Amino acid sequence: MRIIDIAVGTGYAALCLMLVFAMNPVVSEETSSQLAAQSRLDGAIDLFVERVGLVDLNLSPAADLCQTAAEMSNSTVGLSLAMDGVDCRPAPPFPIASSDLTLALPDRTVTVEAWLARG
Repeated sequence: MRIIDIAVGTGYAALCLMLVFAMNPVVSEETSSQLAAQSRLDGAIDLFVERVGLVDLNLSPAADLCQTAAEMSNSTVGLSLAMDGVDCRPAPPFPIASSDLTLALPDRTVTVEAWLARG
């Protein structure tokens, strides 16, 4: 009978520890901040593609597109393009978060990358 009591007590302790880990507010705060960062980056990429347009992404010179990406970047969110063997602006070595979108257009493949810089 004593073995059953020990087994039940151990199971209860394990259940309580799992509950503590599951209810840890730090984990949910980290997850929510990661989701917010990802949403911000995806929004920056969407805004860039919307502003430039698919036709211009396909036909405009790389230098013009790189200039537009640089104009839309700020101190925290950076935009970069890779196309035709040209990388506009490399991401910093250790960004907080990054996101990219690759578009296979008729005349070229364009990758738009956004990153959150450490401020």
